[in-house]
Amino acid sequence: CLYKQDEKFYRQFMSFMHFIDPEDAHKLAVKLLQYRINPRCSLPDYASTRVNILNRSFTNPVGVAAGFDKQGEAVLGLQDIGFGFIEIGSITPEPQEGNPRPRVFRLSEDEAVINRYGFN
Repeated sequence: CLYKQDEKFYRQFMSFMHFIDPEDAHKLAVKLLQYRINPRCSLPDYASTRVNILNRSFTNPVGVAAGFDKQGEAVLGLQDIGFGFIEIGSITPEPQEGNPRPRVFRLSEDEAVINRYGFN
């Protein structure tokens, strides 16, 4: 699902996010998803998109990597928008600072983002 059924919201939201520093936009997105202030997928799960890997079943093969939600704050919001699986960050005994800023970069032409927050 991800943003299907609400493309207008997605386009408007993403246009707004491009006016904000990439790292701040990322933090805002995580916070909105943490409080589930996002459209929810109402489409059914289709058998044709189901995948089984290492005896684990996923509703679809589209997931989000650990770098997006390092603290595990937005899991339910990410699930709401239709990701088939969600990785959260690593567990460490002490918080880690990561790499210095800038560490989030937009690739507008590719409609992508690179984050280099770092796990040091």
